[in-house]
Amino acid sequence: MRTGGNGVLGDYRASDGNGLTRTYEDMVRTAFKPDWWNASTAVTINGKSYSQLEANFSLVFPLAVQLYEATLVSDKAPFDKYAEGNRNALTKQQQKGMDIFNGKGHCSNCHTGPAFSSAAMQLNNNPNERLVREFMGNDQLAVHDKGFYNIGVTRTQDDLGIGGTDPFGKPLSFSRLAQSLGSAGFASQACSTV
Repeated sequence: MRTGGNGVLGDYRASDGNGLTRTYEDMVRTAFKPDWWNASTAVTINGKSYSQLEANFSLVFPLAVQLYEATLVSDKAPFDKYAEGNRNALTKQQQKGMDIFNGKGHCSNCHTGPAFSSAAMQLNNNPNERLVREFMGNDQLAVHDKGFYNIGVTRTQDDLGIGGTDPFGKPLSFSRLAQSLGSAGFASQACSTV
């Protein structure tokens, strides 16, 4: 992990420039309430025993990443200058890339708005509009959670968020919830969670 020169993690940068001088566990203990990681009893999940910190890591790690990323404000990148009207801020190659992004690449279908995320735009525009029905790259019609299709964290076919369930059997995606509840049930459920 390269931390660069940013102010949030810069103090923890290893002297060789690669990685940090603190572990994720140390940072979780520093950043989060002890109630989230300091239980003295083990947590059992699917027959395996974990510390509370281990069991909650999949919750606290993405929260930490989200909060860290919120500190990264881009306002001086070449694209920002281009968006402000400076047509010379991007090279010809970068402009070609942006043309692909906005054109035949269809990237801007999902990467919309100032945050380049339809997930962020969804909440701003219509919080009840959580599903998208559209043709995919294979020309097949599909329904998926708005803002969370093919996000590259894992291969799409292996992404449990598409149709997986939590340890209690509850759907991890709105599309699976809609499928299990039916249209009317999902509409009432979605409205009650907003």
